[in-house]
Amino acid sequence: MHDILRESPFYQEILQEGRGEGKVEAMREMLLTIVRVRFPKLARLAKGLAAITEDPEDLQNLVLKISLAQSFEEAQQCLIEEGEKDGNQ
Repeated sequence: MHDILRESPFYQEILQEGRGEGKVEAMREMLLTIVRVRFPKLARLAKGLAAITEDPEDLQNLVLKISLAQSFEEAQQCLIEEGEKDGNQ
């Protein structure tokens, strides 16, 4: 019975959603940690942006950009651009 349930498309869809949500949460936490350590004055902006960003790939790209940012201004610009992108969708 358990094998039949696990093989059902409905079960697989629920499983994928759970994994996706877990990845989104992990990426949000990673983003916020990096921002708090490198650019603490941007923490509030990053927190708001992380809360509204649902796509794990977008979050992953933002983590990379913030990690590579050479200055406060560059990091701030990355966050603003991502916020504008999310606001237009």
